[in-house]
Amino acid sequence: MKIEDLGEFFMGQRGLEKISALSQKLYTQIRQECENELGCEFSYYHPGMALLGKREALKKLYWMSEAPDVESRPEALELYRKAIETESDFLSALHFDSPFKNRRIATGCSTDTRAFYERMREAKQFLLTSHPLLAKRYSALVYSIVPLEALEDSNDRTGVSGTHRSGASSKLLRGAILHVLPCFPEIEFWKIDLAVDYAHEVGHQALDVYLAADRILSSPYEEPVYSPIRKVNRPAIMSLHANAALAYIVEAILYFRNRQDLSDSEQDYLLSEHKKFLTDINDGIAAMEDSSVRWTPLGQLIFDELRTTRDLTERLC
Repeated sequence: MKIEDLGEFFMGQRGLEKISALSQKLYTQIRQECENELGCEFSYYHPGMALLGKREALKKLYWMSEAPDVESRPEALELYRKAIETESDFLSALHFDSPFKNRRIATGCSTDTRAFYERMREAKQFLLTSHPLLAKRYSALVYSIVPLEALEDSNDRTGVSGTHRSGASSKLLRGAILHVLPCFPEIEFWKIDLAVDYAHEVGHQALDVYLAADRILSSPYEEPVYSPIRKVNRPAIMSLHANAALAYIVEAILYFRNRQDLSDSEQDYLLSEHKKFLTDINDGIAAMEDSSVRWTPLGQLIFDELRTTRDLTERLC
């Protein structure tokens, strides 16, 4: 079986078709709600429209143009920052926890910052040109990458959990990937790492689209279950998010490894990363199986697809 033939809801071509239809319906609904609230019409969806209570403050953002692939326009970033920083502890409200507590929307336009933006674009293209399925799924879910930066008085300039991986998503900004600058200039395989980050975030975005229509878990979201990303117990719904992200990562790495334009060292790195993430998803799925988590019928089907993805990518590794 080809991996693109796997799945009906979350993985593969058939899963993509359902996710695309659901995301289009959801984003159209949010845009229409925004239009009703502001009393005007917009010809496209913008991630800022999902930020309830801040639509008036972000209205200029919607009129500027469609969100670019990487939001680097100083005026747009300043609008984001002003709207978000009037909210108390906004980043914590986005479930970013401690790794993002010293972050804010980046607004700089220095030479270094522009170079980081270009790296984001290069990594996105690496992801999208690795397989049509990855490109179509990304396009169905993600409108823009929005940069974050460390606070000026913060000495903490690492990524998530002290690593250089620094992406995040939230239903409060549906369709946006938030990513911490800098984009690890000292890391040899930065393009691969960033592309893996983006595949990870697409997993969160896809699951959130389903969660807008179905609980997925019939048991409490807060039940503690081991998370294979953070390597600690987290609420069950966040642990499921981690497994969903890992399923998209191991799938994406398979496609990366089929590229003909990679060096031997890049192929070796991808193989080592593939094995590492397969270990993580094995641990994560086992933790959910051993827990008392209960599923809705749709949730069970999605979880079964995550297991099948794990099994198939292990055989192909």
